Amino acid sequence: MTKTGFLVATTAIGLVLGATTAHTAGYAIKETSATQVGQAFAGSAALKGDVSAMWNNPATMTTLNGHHFSASASYIIPSAKFKDGGGSTTTGGNGGNGGESALVPALYAMWSIQDNMKLGMAVTSPFGLATQYKSDWKGRFNAIKSSMKSLNINPNFAYKVNDYVSLGMGFSFQHVDLELTRAVDNRTFAQPGEAHLKATGKSWGAGFNLGALFNTWEGGRLGVAYRSKISHGLKGETKGTNHSVDSAAANLFNGITKIDADMTTPDTLDFSFAQDLGETWTLLASAVWTRWSHFNELKIQRRDRLGVKNGLVGTAERQAWKNTWFFALGANWQVADNWMIRMGVAHDKSPIQDEHRTAKLPGNDRTWLSTGLDWKFADWGKVALTYTHIFIKDGKINQTNGADGGLPAGNTLQGKMKNKVDIIGLQANFKF
Repeated sequence: MTKTGFLVATTAIGLVLGATTAHTAGYAIKETSATQVGQAFAGSAALKGDVSAMWNNPATMTTLNGHHFSASASYIIPSAKFKDGGGSTTTGGNGGNGGESALVPALYAMWSIQDNMKLGMAVTSPFGLATQYKSDWKGRFNAIKSSMKSLNINPNFAYKVNDYVSLGMGFSFQHVDLELTRAVDNRTFAQPGEAHLKATGKSWGAGFNLGALFNTWEGGRLGVAYRSKISHGLKGETKGTNHSVDSAAANLFNGITKIDADMTTPDTLDFSFAQDLGETWTLLASAVWTRWSHFNELKIQRRDRLGVKNGLVGTAERQAWKNTWFFALGANWQVADNWMIRMGVAHDKSPIQDEHRTAKLPGNDRTWLSTGLDWKFADWGKVALTYTHIFIKDGKINQTNGADGGLPAGNTLQGKMKNKVDIIGLQANFKF
């Protein structure tokens, strides 16, 4: 297969597979590489010999010779269960397991233009969420289904300046697809019954990423990488059923209403270190800063036939997310010529403050425990199987639907979310 045909084929596969949802704290999907799942993403921007590390730092491509291709899949198995705290004012059940299992794929390809120049392509799904509760649960006026899918196409370039410094850069073309559904209590408008509201929106956005890799001393590597924010102007529609006549005061209409919504994905700064101890051990560490403060509120605006924004649909939901740090430590142990064991632990701070946590995004601080096994079956190929369990701190919820945005206060959801996640990863790397 020619290089051009290979590029077209891998990109096409990524377009089909990349738009996949996953349940996470916040809405970032860290599982862009199954091999790195096995070491809790420790050393993510300072790795050598793994083409999937280009997502974390494009400069790592200079550690590879020849042409490379990688296919990664992480199966995420979340659990998100609500426990009523006694203060909920709506009848109904606890919603069942709101977590939605999902397969998160990623594809990578790299071409060696010259020994010191590399061209790469990463096709990933870096953002997403999927929570779905039973339609009659006591939090239905806050959320029933919340789904976000993303596809990121990221061409990268790396240049090895000398034996000590490599530089990399890339551009991202990102698509997001959002769907939110909930019930509306007509009693808020002094009318009987319940209505249903579904909002959908899509957008393309663009951003960039930069990276540097420094060979600091014998066997040591320091990686620094930055990935920019991406601004999205989502355009879509709401579909309402059984709304009362008085709901029009909040731009809640029966039938189809055109809408706009703004969303900005966060920028990140990754500091990573790797130290080879002979040919047997590699010690890994990372500290990743994420600017979640872009996500200040969730609001949907009605758009009239002329495209003019004409008031909020329902209420604006305050988010006030905080900037966070992710810390990870890990190690790779080469137990035999063809076998390597991965291990890692990480602490992932949640951007969500207790007073603004909702059933849509019920996450909290997370602790990762990870392991994995690599098998090099030939000089040109290896596979990795990895596993992570994520312990998540219980997240308190105390939300009153309709308390902001000009609507009368409605139904209160009060209690806590009990969350956990298991991740099984499988990745195959090939050299040509």
